[in-house]
Amino acid sequence: MEKPIVNIAWSITERCNLHCLHCSVAESDDKCYEGELDWKDIKRALYNIAEWGVSHIHFLGGEPTFRRDFLDILNLCKLLRLKTSFNTNGQLIDFDYARQLVKAGVETVTFSFDGPDAETNDLIRGRGTFERTVKAISYLKSARQEKGVIKPPMIALEIGVNRVWVDRILDMRDFILSINPEKVYLETTQAEGRALLNREMLVLSNHELLDTMPELCKMVYSLQDRISFDFRFFPKWVEYGNVVTGSKAGASDHLCIALTPQCFVTGLGKIIPCTYSVKVLGWDGVPDVYCKLEDVLNSPHFRSFIKLWKEGIKTIPTACRFCGYRHFFCEVCPLAPLEEREAGTLLCKEAMDRISNYKKNTTNR
Repeated sequence: MEKPIVNIAWSITERCNLHCLHCSVAESDDKCYEGELDWKDIKRALYNIAEWGVSHIHFLGGEPTFRRDFLDILNLCKLLRLKTSFNTNGQLIDFDYARQLVKAGVETVTFSFDGPDAETNDLIRGRGTFERTVKAISYLKSARQEKGVIKPPMIALEIGVNRVWVDRILDMRDFILSINPEKVYLETTQAEGRALLNREMLVLSNHELLDTMPELCKMVYSLQDRISFDFRFFPKWVEYGNVVTGSKAGASDHLCIALTPQCFVTGLGKIIPCTYSVKVLGWDGVPDVYCKLEDVLNSPHFRSFIKLWKEGIKTIPTACRFCGYRHFFCEVCPLAPLEEREAGTLLCKEAMDRISNYKKNTTNR
């Protein structure tokens, strides 16, 4: 790994106050979720990470605010000049907690939603969750402008595209406008964890996602001038949606972050180059957040990961190898099974075929 580790995504806890139907964390049997670091261990780790030259930590869960020491963790990061952000379901954030987040200098708080209203969102996340999350956002908005000047944290929404609301895209547009966040992350609900058990109810197939891309593109295009979007779909799919609708929605330019200067920290403080790497390489030789930076980058796990990645690049389908979107890092992970890579390539080919057919039909009218 040639670049230093600049950003860290840290699963600070597995515990959560909700039991969402699509959760992948709580259903994990990975060793990293057998427990979590206590305050003393986290404090030691943060001092070490600061010496690495890390500039930003994004905290994940579980639910980060479920930890009673989470505000202490954020305040220590501020002391160490580590920028922070985190994902949350918003259920535990009242006005006082929101004020503490402003005081701790958190850069971004990302609130999770799975539908544009209580009817859709609460079906997945539980009764009353939609209203409480919206209330938490209002608390944070009030707290960050108490003295008349809008301060961080920036408010972001992470929205899962699923079967429950995909036929109500206009309602989702109205909901996003009602919140008026600074940023929106839009991505599909993955068939992992509990979502596997609820697949028919929640998870759209790739072909169904391709079918809905025109409407999603229209929504993103209509809002992206006033709200920043991270539209996490293959750019060829987005191109198809744009061509059909005349939109100019922008796809995320970085769907894969494995070889950027970002790494992931597990609940037990193990540091890995990507969440997929341990599924391929196992846990032998995985360093932790107490190691020296050079020992992390030269660890057996990291070195094996880079080797497998470079070998995997050679087997990327020719269509991807010469695709104009290669700079988007969107090709299916070279560490993934060959059939997964082939499936991704075939769907991009279908998008190209649909674009071609649409242009032919339009020309012949």
